[in-house]
Amino acid sequence: MNYYRRSNVIHIDGLPVFQQPEDQQAEEEIAAKLSAIWNCQIKSFGMMAAIDWWAERHGMPVGVLELKRRNAPAAAWPNAILNLRKWLALTLASVGMHVPAVFVYKCTDKLFWIPTSEIDANRVIIGGCKTHVKSSNDVEPVIMVPLKSFRELAP
Repeated sequence: MNYYRRSNVIHIDGLPVFQQPEDQQAEEEIAAKLSAIWNCQIKSFGMMAAIDWWAERHGMPVGVLELKRRNAPAAAWPNAILNLRKWLALTLASVGMHVPAVFVYKCTDKLFWIPTSEIDANRVIIGGCKTHVKSSNDVEPVIMVPLKSFRELAP
């Protein structure tokens, strides 16, 4: 699916939702893979939440996670982009819940992760979509996270 030709649906509360069924299916597959690798349950915070997932093991929260997917191989881009607002939400949740926060980055050929505590938040630029796709925050402050700073998981 072409990202710039995405359509939105209206949530029951009247807010636009930009997640496509393909997005949800892909995220569920990634969550299942992470659950198996990390021996925990990865659960969704919900469609309109500031953070994508939380992790649970033995009935206790053990982490919060944000996912970014790119429909290109890892070699196509030297950096992943994490929205500053997502980094802030992850950092706050990590401190408040006393669990690690993790940024997960999925390319077509590889799956990466990095604790948000290891992300250099000084690498902020104004970035995002080249054209208006979803909302006014399609262009916003983002953190450039070098791919070389991530840990790789199985694809």
